[in-house]
Amino acid sequence: MTTSSTAPSAPAVHPISAAFLAEQLASGERVLWQAHPDPKVMLRKAMPFLVIGIGMALFAVFFIGVGAMVAGALGFFGLPFVFVGVGFAWIGVTTWRQATRTLYAITEHRALILTPASSGWRVDVYLARDVRSCTRFVGADGGGDLVFREVETIARNGQTMRRKIGFMGIADVGRVEQILNRALLSSTTT
Repeated sequence: MTTSSTAPSAPAVHPISAAFLAEQLASGERVLWQAHPDPKVMLRKAMPFLVIGIGMALFAVFFIGVGAMVAGALGFFGLPFVFVGVGFAWIGVTTWRQATRTLYAITEHRALILTPASSGWRVDVYLARDVRSCTRFVGADGGGDLVFREVETIARNGQTMRRKIGFMGIADVGRVEQILNRALLSSTTT
């Protein structure tokens, strides 16, 4: 396996993620690019859960304290709100934590998304035909999302939800798109 990171000043890849990626490669397959999502971008995406959760938990603790002084045991009716607030904050922390352990990679023939799962790793593989028309979302700093496709799912309540699939929260998204396009063009002509 030959690994070359063509993204300028890319942060180091976590050794466990890199080792697992190496196991996924076919003999002679080369990694052209690999990176984790930018932790700052992922923290921004998790921030609403953190702010709401921490705010709700703090308000509930305040409510319990004041309620206990005024109405005794009735103040403890705020306890479920503490748990809900902590739950929201936990969603934000775990979302950020999982995202920072996710690894994206491009080889000559495919794009891979490696995501930690409760029982190991989830490996999503996208071949040239799967990522022919990407959509690039670029922020002011040049980072952003490279979306391969959007998948619609219908929740139990009948609400339609759209989930973007691709490299989310990456630095220098334009350069990554160029690497992906070159890899796919060369893989379709051989």
